[in-house]
Amino acid sequence: MLVSSAGLPVASQVVRASPTEPFLGLKLELNPAKIAELTLKVYPHGPPPARESRSVYLDRSDAGIVGAAIRLLELVDDPRNAELLAPLVIEELLLRLLRSSSGGRLAQVGLADSHVYRIAEAVDWLRINFDQTFRVEALAEMVHMSPPSFHQHFKVITGRSPLQFQ
Repeated sequence: MLVSSAGLPVASQVVRASPTEPFLGLKLELNPAKIAELTLKVYPHGPPPARESRSVYLDRSDAGIVGAAIRLLELVDDPRNAELLAPLVIEELLLRLLRSSSGGRLAQVGLADSHVYRIAEAVDWLRINFDQTFRVEALAEMVHMSPPSFHQHFKVITGRSPLQFQ
């Protein structure tokens, strides 16, 4: 599975698929408020520390994650039940992701005081206002960080400086 926790543009290429072994992709938008709510249930004493702070990472999906994803996709053919069941299956999927080896990193998406969350806010602002000039200092202030800290964390999380990202 590929997780992008800061809304970065992602491109991929399928290098192997066949009728007997098809490739199936599923994109799930991460809702920080829902992740924060579930993080409190999964980690009542606080989430484990995130191993890395990059925004995009790969991890293995286990059978539970794949099963929940399949159940979610099956609801496409069942609109009568989809309205009620899809939110529950998405919650199950998020719970399984939080309990996976990527759980600590995913939990950062829902923590308003985490660097990942703050940089994700800045990335969202840049995506919406891509055609406007901006000052890094103003963007840092908007997400309640000092300019040096903002610049450092932005580069670690996105792999680019704020200007390069824009």
